[in-house]
Parts: sequence; structure tokens; C-alpha cells
Amino acid sequence: MNKTGKTDKHHRSGFETVVFVWLIVLGVVLASCGGMKTAYRYSRAKMGADIDIKVDVSEKVNENSPVAVDIVVVGDEKLLELLKGLEARDWFQKRDQIKRDNNGGDSLFVWSWEWVPGQTIPLIELPWKHHAVGAIIFANYHAPGAHRVSIDPFTNVNLRLQEKGFSTENIDE
Repeated sequence: MNKTGKTDKHHRSGFETVVFVWLIVLGVVLASCGGMKTAYRYSRAKMGADIDIKVDVSEKVNENSPVAVDIVVVGDEKLLELLKGLEARDWFQKRDQIKRDNNGGDSLFVWSWEWVPGQTIPLIELPWKHHAVGAIIFANYHAPGAHRVSIDPFTNVNLRLQEKGFSTENIDE
């Protein structure tokens, strides 16, 4: 109340001010430790959101040969570190056993394709896995190299398959 006995609509009580300040502090703390990002990811996954994968296949991909591509979403830190150490050739040789060893639960999700040179790929929509700790794309190229890249499992991606390797780029929503 002001001096005339009327309520001042621009005046906050001490309690309201303290609550307001604490809400700001809480928001800053959550944002700085990734809490807001985690909350956003979890709520988006629960709403049935998808991750969009846009694929561009070169006319000369894999030295004019089909190329096998796997997107692997991982929900276990130890498994993720193991997979980050594999080259694509190793992944494709060991994939079936790795899948059997991690059958069930939320530790491993694998999507597999094989594309030919110049193929037009419609937009791929993968279901969100809110518990994911990482994701890896493996491409089985003839050319030497790891042919593996780690990606954020919560970000839309543009995958460009070229003659002797591939690249990825995050896509804004």
C-alpha cells in the first residue's frame, strides 16, 4: 500500500521479490549446468518428437559403389566409449554381436541403410531417445579411414555422403 492507503500495482511485497529473485537464480543455475537442455530434451521426447536426418548422396559415393550407413544411438557411457574406438569396418564386422550383447533395455538403438550413388533419400525421422548419451554414424566406405563421426543424439543432422568419405552438419530447427 502507498501513503494514501491504496495498493500500488507496481509495488512488490518483500516475499514476492524474494520469490522472483530465486526463480531467476534457479533459471540461471539450471541453464549453466545443462538442466534446461535436459528438461527440454526429455519433454520433447515424451511429446513424440523426432530427429530429422537429411541425406545427400553423391553421384560418385564410395567410389561409385553402394555404401552401408548405420546411425547408432547409445544410452550407456561405457558402450559409447567402446564404439567411439571402432572404425566403420570394425563396427560392420562386429555389429551383430554388439547388438546381441546389448539386446533389450535402452543401451543401443541401430538404424541401418544402404544407398547407391546419386540416390535421392527422403527425410529420415528417427524417434527421440531422451536417455541417450551419444550417437555415432558409421559408413562402410572402400577408402581407408575411420568413417565414423559422433553426433548429438538430440540435434537434426545433414549427412553428406561423398566419394571417399562423409561429413555431417547440424541443422537448425
